Amino acid sequence: MNNKKIIYEAMEKSKTDKAFRKLLLSNPKETIKKASGIELPEDMKIKFIEKDADVSAMFILPDYNNKKLSDEELEEICGGAFINSIHQKC
Repeated sequence: MNNKKIIYEAMEKSKTDKAFRKLLLSNPKETIKKASGIELPEDMKIKFIEKDADVSAMFILPDYNNKKLSDEELEEICGGAFINSIHQKC
């Protein structure tokens, strides 16, 4: 069984099993290991988060880096293509 399938199955179980959900939030790798019998790779770091009921959408911020953007990247951002596509989908 591959890692994506194991994680997907854990997410599915978390929809209906409140105790499992709580364990998944506090100790995901150990919880997945106990539920599936499969240990995820040691270098794989995972975290599950729970959406608050009053939140319509959640976004995971990209990794922070203080690298300066290229002229092309600045042009894409300033052009608004990315922002407009988000607003249209939301």
